[in-house]
Amino acid sequence: MKEEVYCYTCGNPRGDLTEWRCKSCGGAYTLEHDNLFSQSKIINSRFNMWRYADALSPSIRENPVTLGEGCTPLINPITPNIHFKLEYVMPTASFKDRGSSAVVSYVRSLMKRKKIRGVVEDSSGNAGASITAYSSFLGIECRVYVPKGSVGHKVKQIEQLGGRVEEVDGSREDAAKKAQEAKDPYLYIGHAWSPYFIEGIKTLAYEVVEQLKWSIPEVIYLPAASGTLLLGVIYGYKTLLNSGVIEKCPKIVAVQQQEVSTIHDTFYGLPSHRSTYSGIADALNVKNPPRLNEIITELRKVGGEVKTVRRSEIIRAARELGLMGMHVEYSAAVAYAAFRKKLEDFIYSDTEAVIILTGSGLKSI
Repeated sequence: MKEEVYCYTCGNPRGDLTEWRCKSCGGAYTLEHDNLFSQSKIINSRFNMWRYADALSPSIRENPVTLGEGCTPLINPITPNIHFKLEYVMPTASFKDRGSSAVVSYVRSLMKRKKIRGVVEDSSGNAGASITAYSSFLGIECRVYVPKGSVGHKVKQIEQLGGRVEEVDGSREDAAKKAQEAKDPYLYIGHAWSPYFIEGIKTLAYEVVEQLKWSIPEVIYLPAASGTLLLGVIYGYKTLLNSGVIEKCPKIVAVQQQEVSTIHDTFYGLPSHRSTYSGIADALNVKNPPRLNEIITELRKVGGEVKTVRRSEIIRAARELGLMGMHVEYSAAVAYAAFRKKLEDFIYSDTEAVIILTGSGLKSI
């Protein structure tokens, strides 16, 4: 089975298996393999994302590191055509567990030929907690660099799971720079850079299609910051399309908060707000996503859109979701905040929509 890792920007192949960015242009790597999706090869005895192992890259599928992530609920509290995907119903309470399971499985495959004592990650909280959990399960150390002032509950979750938290003065990007200084026997596996993290997110697309009895929604609303969720969903649906499972990709609507809207501004050619401002949705305060060019390119290929929402709209959306029984953090509520502006259009039609809710509200109490 063929598996290739190369730079999305310049096309140069990855050299060393531990490289996390292109040595030629500094771009992010992307992953391609020839595994197509086949309904007949779903492992029905597995009630997690690894039921789709046959459609994942060869280097991670042989001996996966899993805590039972995936197979999250898809519910319809409003009308039958409006679906909420509860990605916060996960081992560490966020969608990041799909990506963490995949990237730590890749680390396990590397350990056969290279001494790795631990991994290093940069995060505002959710990814750090997630990668820590899977690293602890594998039995290796995890160091997480976070911006000083990160949400306390998320930092405590990292520590409770066995991670070593390193606070960094400055922004989210400053924390990333410190993490990227990691040296042997520690391996930097930053989720925003790792193509294997995105590989794990692809299973979300597979899961939604299976839950909808092999049909696709007309539109999917999801929050966007570093773009791993967005790209994983797009690449997942592209795999389904190339495999002949579906006839077209759904429309993707990426949602950002107004205070930090780099993807939105770039997508529409607007002056960027790359300032010191941060928004209420702490997990979305990423001002310089490393995959920005890839995000814009792939979103345009599938005819997607980018929306922004105000602080007051996010708070109201979170409250409404709570009244429907879904307790999510503000970073998850942004998707519904944008969708609710079109709510009546969907209520009075048969158009299928999926809103992805990414993180539990328990993380930010």
